[in-house]
Amino acid sequence: MKTIIFIAAILIGLTSCKKSSPAPVSSTSNSTAVTLNSTELSLVGNWSYDKQELLSNGTVIPGAGGTVYFNDSTVYHIEFTSTATTGTYKKCINGTSGTDINNDWEVTSSGKLFIQITTYTIETLTSTHLTYYTGSLTTGSAIRYSFHKL
Repeated sequence: MKTIIFIAAILIGLTSCKKSSPAPVSSTSNSTAVTLNSTELSLVGNWSYDKQELLSNGTVIPGAGGTVYFNDSTVYHIEFTSTATTGTYKKCINGTSGTDINNDWEVTSSGKLFIQITTYTIETLTSTHLTYYTGSLTTGSAIRYSFHKL
């Protein structure tokens, strides 16, 4: 009797362990289409980080540290892409600190530039130059960032 139960268990095990094909992999992408507004379209591309200025009450702070120049566009740059990340955010490769970091970015409905956790005011945006800042350029303090398009 034990032999019959043992053989029955083996037969049940063999028939329930039949080989199956893996589930087909979908060829569709999970990326979401992103609509870019006109300001975002102007930002898309690679920008060389030229300088950073510290301002107090609208005046650049004189001396060392008031203005810092960056002379290496392969190290100091920011690249705005149209690649979707989450929601309305796009991917940017932020090398303004000297190390490339993937950040989210967008231009808000009020025209502010949002990069990862910081919101900036765009001062100048042409086909070749970009300047944005945090703080106030007229009262208090501000940091202004200047770039040229590569």
